[in-house]
Amino acid sequence: MKIQMSRQLFLPAAVLGGVAVFAAVFFVALAVRSVVADPSGPVPNPGHAWTEVQGHGDDADACYVSTESYQAFEVRVNGDRALRLEPEWVPNLIGGYSGNAVTDGSGAATISGGGESGLPNRVTDGSGTVGGGADNTAGNDDGDGGNAEFATVGGGRHNNASGPDATVGGGHGNQASANNATVGGGLSNTASGAAATVSGGVENTASGNNATVSGGASNQAQNAHATVGGGYSNDASAEGATVGGGGSNTASGYTAVVGGGVMNTAGGYAASVPGGGENTALGDFGFAAGRLANAAQNGCFVWGDSTTTTVSCDSTDEFVVQAGGGLEFYSSSDLSTYCNLNAGGNSWSCSSDRDLKENFTPVDGQAVVAALAEMPISMWNSKAQDDSIRHMGPVAQDFYAAFGLGEDELSIGSGDIDGVALAAIQGLYELSQEQAERIDALEARVAALEGGTPLERGSESLLASIMPFGPLFLAGLFVVGGLVLVERRRAGGRS
Repeated sequence: MKIQMSRQLFLPAAVLGGVAVFAAVFFVALAVRSVVADPSGPVPNPGHAWTEVQGHGDDADACYVSTESYQAFEVRVNGDRALRLEPEWVPNLIGGYSGNAVTDGSGAATISGGGESGLPNRVTDGSGTVGGGADNTAGNDDGDGGNAEFATVGGGRHNNASGPDATVGGGHGNQASANNATVGGGLSNTASGAAATVSGGVENTASGNNATVSGGASNQAQNAHATVGGGYSNDASAEGATVGGGGSNTASGYTAVVGGGVMNTAGGYAASVPGGGENTALGDFGFAAGRLANAAQNGCFVWGDSTTTTVSCDSTDEFVVQAGGGLEFYSSSDLSTYCNLNAGGNSWSCSSDRDLKENFTPVDGQAVVAALAEMPISMWNSKAQDDSIRHMGPVAQDFYAAFGLGEDELSIGSGDIDGVALAAIQGLYELSQEQAERIDALEARVAALEGGTPLERGSESLLASIMPFGPLFLAGLFVVGGLVLVERRRAGGRS
């Protein structure tokens, strides 16, 4: 054996934990140097003499430790192997436990250290790396040292990076079994899809290509590009599906999302459940939130409150809200204007405080009645509904032309149409009062003409009984009065 050495040493690249390995070799070199410097000292390998030191000077290419034959070189401590350099197409470097090994034919492999009796670290494919720990394997150990190259296990125990370019950072019992798969750490995690990742946690599986499980426990990302952020017992089983966290949630529709919560399911295409409990969005583009909300039809939005009653949509593209405590909608940033549907109620209550209004002007009720009389009122159906569904009322253009109320001429505000109706009632009341006065006067005249007393009114006034027929009744009175006068003149009575 011929050994040459000088001030600098050369070590193979791609060494995880390279600082420790370099230090070991450095101290070995110092020991060799001391032996060479004193050839009269003890010879470490009886039967093989150390050569003279060659390569003094500053030429780095002439400074090396070398064996002259195709054989491994070992450094031992107290009789046990601590470092082994094996000749291959790129030499292997094996540190740590003496049972650590690189499969024959696998070059450029590195075992930086670790291992123990019965639990050696191994590299079975070319360019693989084990940084340390125990019972870790880089490679698939199928006898072909070239089909799972560049696998890496950083440390931990019982870990296996068996896919090409696969990585297990550490932890216990983790498996990265596909190309470019990664397990960061944790316990009993598996990344079996190409380029899949399990960052950590316990018993998580990323089996789809490019799938990801960030952490948590017993989570599964089973299809391409599927993601589980964390939590427990969550399953993203469709392509592009996502479960953010929570527990026992399932995203089984293409690109479906469950944000969190518990026992939620997003099974439709692009369906969403942001959280809550026991919600189901099975329709495509459906949205279910709260508790026991069921968006079973496509395009449904369903919100359930905290009660134990399931609320569902009955048709596509329906908006359904269950809110036992009522609904509130604010239309101003300072929350001064609003409409409420109070708990248990079936009508809206909207803000109408005097202090929220200004620029008051009086309304001529009789003019409103006259404008209403001129405004067309018809029956019709909405083009967005079936022809059989009929409605009655004005169109927005006619309403706006008659009263000029609202934001534009394409809509009618419910408050405006209520105001017009109330003003019209007041106008009709004024007209009825005027008619009542005229009727009283006519009754008095009729009574005087007949020589009697004014008509007696019972508990139900005559005015109330003739109100619906006011104008007709008034005309009738004029006709009756005229006939009476004619008859009296014909009979020679007094005029």
